[in-house]
Amino acid sequence: DVDGVWFVQTATGDPAVDTQVSADAEAQRIWCVNASDHEASAAWTPAVAVVDDVQ
Repeated sequence: DVDGVWFVQTATGDPAVDTQVSADAEAQRIWCVNASDHEASAAWTPAVAVVDDVQ
């Protein structure tokens, strides 16, 4: 259910479910991060790693 929201993040571990959530969000013009397929995502979250003092 994406009604009334402006941002969705889907990371269910099931690519079919993530694809459906992304499609539902896209149909309502809602930003969506799809963890299963970054190229199909309308938005991305950055990945950051810290090792000692290097980021």
